Amino acid sequence: KYLIRTKDGQMLWRNDPCGRMMDLGPARNDVICKRVLFPSSAFDCPTLRHMVIYEMSILTFSSEKTFQGAIKRLPYLVSLGVNAICMMPPTQDTHAECWGYDPISLFALHRQFGTPDDLRELVLSCHKIGIACIMDWVPNHMAADSILNDFDMPGSHLYFYPDARRDTPFGTRLDCRKPQVSDYILRSARMWLEEYGFDGLRVDSTGTLRSVNAHEPWSGKDLIEAWELMQALNDMAHSLSPPRFTIAEDLMHNSRINDTAGFDSQWDANFFTQIFRICVTLEDCNRDMDLLASVVSSTFTGICTDRVIYTESHDTVASTCSHRFPEAIEEGAEYFTAGSPAVKRSIVAATILMTSPGTPMILMGQENLERRSAVWPYPPEVDYLVDDPLRQAVYAKYAALIRLRRNLDGAASGLCGTGICLSHINNGDKVIGYHRYSHYGPGDDVLVIANFANRDLIDYRLGLTRDGRWRIRFHSDLDKTPDDSLQWIIMATRIQRDGLPFSLVISLPPYSAIVLSRELPGRVNSLSIDDRP
Repeated sequence: KYLIRTKDGQMLWRNDPCGRMMDLGPARNDVICKRVLFPSSAFDCPTLRHMVIYEMSILTFSSEKTFQGAIKRLPYLVSLGVNAICMMPPTQDTHAECWGYDPISLFALHRQFGTPDDLRELVLSCHKIGIACIMDWVPNHMAADSILNDFDMPGSHLYFYPDARRDTPFGTRLDCRKPQVSDYILRSARMWLEEYGFDGLRVDSTGTLRSVNAHEPWSGKDLIEAWELMQALNDMAHSLSPPRFTIAEDLMHNSRINDTAGFDSQWDANFFTQIFRICVTLEDCNRDMDLLASVVSSTFTGICTDRVIYTESHDTVASTCSHRFPEAIEEGAEYFTAGSPAVKRSIVAATILMTSPGTPMILMGQENLERRSAVWPYPPEVDYLVDDPLRQAVYAKYAALIRLRRNLDGAASGLCGTGICLSHINNGDKVIGYHRYSHYGPGDDVLVIANFANRDLIDYRLGLTRDGRWRIRFHSDLDKTPDDSLQWIIMATRIQRDGLPFSLVISLPPYSAIVLSRELPGRVNSLSIDDRP
């Protein structure tokens, strides 16, 4: 530690504000460790357009609760098909076992998770199997027992605002008016990117960071210095070699986060809110297809990659919030079956998630029908070892959706494209249909149809912008697994419907979603997954 002698003769032992690691003892001493840059590699980071994110906590991803334990679990993520992880904060936290949002340091990693070399090895291991690593970085507040408190003398506000701007709902806010403090914050971000090899940063609660009154971030009064800090952060991240990307958690539906602050993307809380409301509502008559259509096609700046979309996140599953999706739909149910509304609607929601414009993200356990809520400060719990045929079937549906979303079979490149046509909105029967595309054509055109009502719709006709041969690539019912046989092919004909020149007829079971793609007659299309627009 540093020994600081104050003007009045006091002797203060203080941690290095930029120390990389602390011990686990009550004295909380710094651990001297070698500072090295992350080794260069040939890793080709997927773009936001081609990315599927898995939000995870080191504490509950493996039984060891460590970086090394997470390395052993990486084959699970390969099997699922995701190609990016968003790691909940690995920084030293005030809690021993937690999800990391009460940092006492912006530089030290959580000692219980392992060493700096362990974290570097985890990121390297991810890169070797094609998985990008995003760090959840928390610069908007420090915990009550932060190592920066009273740094140079008792009662000092050396690092923090000296007035009400210091207070946030989560902790004490750093005073980024001071160039030394803003530089300290930026050096923290640069360290995680350069020394540990993270490919991107998810910046926690930028609304708290930028709002004068952090308790009311919607008030509209902002800190100019916070906007300057965010711009400097994004300039720095984009200037590195290779360039890094940034994602903001602002939650205020503010396009300036993208086009003024310079973030590549931001969490779209409205997507979650409306999908959750539509799926959890008890009565089918209250499910609003027009509202669903608006959130499916929404963007912040007209670019499909400017938002990260999700139906569960660490914020939404807290026990004080919305709970896990299946539990919210059938709260207190003793058990689920393949026909349970909780199961069927959860998979329909996942289908909308994986086929809407934006970068899709799932929360750890979502793919296993996890229903337990997280209790602060402990992160979401997941039972990865449970031997349950229902959960395994749900997992298979998520894996199929992710494979389709990433266009790994070369049959659905339109899901990675920018185009969307809301071709069918039936608020009476609670059906929505939309066409995703990049450059049109077989292997690119994708049709998504969802039935949000608890009734069979037989021989249902809906309009299309394209005719020809359409193959069912995904069916949300657990007992239906499309293959290459002819029974999964539907021909679109020149019969007008929904103001469009073509249409097809399909049967929609209760609470179901179906994804089709257009293919050339008589042969499988041959578009490569690298055929990127």
